[in-house]
Amino acid sequence: MECPTWIRSKEGMVPFVELNGEEIPDSGLIISRLCRAFPDKDTEAKLKPAQKGHSRALQSLVEVSLLPSAARILY
Repeated sequence: MECPTWIRSKEGMVPFVELNGEEIPDSGLIISRLCRAFPDKDTEAKLKPAQKGHSRALQSLVEVSLLPSAARILY
């Protein structure tokens, strides 16, 4: 299933957000920038460095391996 071009970033990336006029493509960058922009809402602020690493690893696993596989099965 192809994502319509009108909901992609200028670089053709999905997901992306626009924060203060800047398009941020890539969920890892999105999370990082949002945590810096809104420190009082940082969901990882209380995590230890090792826990943050596990969080990033799990996020990467889901994005790179599980979501594409689920998309193939569903569509």
